[in-house]
Amino acid sequence: EWQRFRGVTCVAVRLFLRPERDDVTGKPTMLQSVAKAMEDSPVVVCGASIGNIPHLAETGFCIYDLQRLQDEFKITNETESVALEVDFFRANDLAAIENDMEVAKIALRAVAAALDIE
Repeated sequence: EWQRFRGVTCVAVRLFLRPERDDVTGKPTMLQSVAKAMEDSPVVVCGASIGNIPHLAETGFCIYDLQRLQDEFKITNETESVALEVDFFRANDLAAIENDMEVAKIALRAVAAALDIE
């Protein structure tokens, strides 16, 4: 009976980035380019083939602003990093990459392409 079930390969990547500082308060903040691109929602859903990245030709993904979604990532005065999570679906090509840094670079490129930021 289990032969009827199908699955999808998923890869989850958490990106911890150096925060920017608010010009007025001096408090840590999400990168302004990311915050502006995601101001309407803490989640961005993306289809396949974004950014002309070969590993993502058939891979869709979601970007999550963890500061807005999970208490453990809320920004405080002591915040040393801000976090995004990128969940890739139909991610066979990514799952085959053994170098975590390579996967992180692809995730960063995907985020930049999806949010139209540099």
